[in-house]
Amino acid sequence: PEEDEMTRDFGGDWCSAEMKRFLKSEGFEAEFAMGRFTVVKALWNYIKAHALKDGKWIRCDAEFKKLFLNRDRVNMFSMNTILNRHFPKKGQEGASGGSQKSKKSTNRVIPRKAGGT
Repeated sequence: PEEDEMTRDFGGDWCSAEMKRFLKSEGFEAEFAMGRFTVVKALWNYIKAHALKDGKWIRCDAEFKKLFLNRDRVNMFSMNTILNRHFPKKGQEGASGGSQKSKKSTNRVIPRKAGGT
């Protein structure tokens, strides 16, 4: 059974335990937060190194099945959507020390371009 993303507990961490294990196995220091771009790049390096790309599909070996809901393959365009389950949602407590509301003003006026509608 798939775990509900809304109830997924990250234990105050920046990513899921499964993602951390994968990144550590690929030689990354996963105890510290990494940018999503770096994580996706690591995944693509793994895909290329293990020849998992098949057209627009990515075959899931044992390691990838842990990350991609135990599927045999994933569409390369939906890979990032599936990866969302491995990262806390905005506002959920993370490695940065907790969730904090943005201090941006919500009543800001955005000027329109002259002559625009």
